Amino acid sequence: RRRDLLARLGSGDVHLIENQTAAAILDAIDGLAKQPPASTFLFYYTGHADPAALHPAGTILPLDLLLHRLRGVGAELRLGILDACHSGAATKAKGSQPAAPFAVRLEEHGPAGDILISSSADDEQSFESEHGGIFTLHLVAGLRGAADGNGDGQVTLGEAYEYTYAQTLRSTLASSTGPQHARFRYDLTGSRDPVLTWLARGAQLTLVSQPDGAYVIFDGRERFVVAEFPARACPAN
Repeated sequence: RRRDLLARLGSGDVHLIENQTAAAILDAIDGLAKQPPASTFLFYYTGHADPAALHPAGTILPLDLLLHRLRGVGAELRLGILDACHSGAATKAKGSQPAAPFAVRLEEHGPAGDILISSSADDEQSFESEHGGIFTLHLVAGLRGAADGNGDGQVTLGEAYEYTYAQTLRSTLASSTGPQHARFRYDLTGSRDPVLTWLARGAQLTLVSQPDGAYVIFDGRERFVVAEFPARACPAN
């Protein structure tokens, strides 16, 4: 479902690597590194991990090695998102903080550089529900439109991060092990906030606004959560 979302609302090719080993993931990254440079490259991982490595399909993929290979992919902007326990360790190389809303400078030329987002701090668990990772659930809802704070029909990286951070924290506040905080690290030249999804490329749903509360949308058989987002009034024209 996440692949289909990016293919429909994003821009470019989507490669799905499912239940594959660390070697297979590195081979796929190296294959992309041999292709002509792109404007944006997004690497997304959801699965098991520890503070030093990801554990795809029961194998070990050291974070340092992964980040080194990702930097080899030719793209103006490289974005890595890790939804895994202790994944915040990957953001500590140049310093990070329990993530306040993502801030990038707004200028005319396109974004360039490297961004890494993790679903939790290096000493935190990344919680799951029966529908998948809590962080991923909120990120997908945000990319579908819940994070479009200014109503312009585009979801930027800043909007998606701010929404996902807040909703993940809210959803895990009552946990006995403590709440889950997303983290980030970025190294950008002066750039505008990159757009991740264009909502005009998919269907839109208008709901009656409520003063307080949240909407939860299920699929037709009411087995999977499609989106969860707070109710808010549409901006006045």
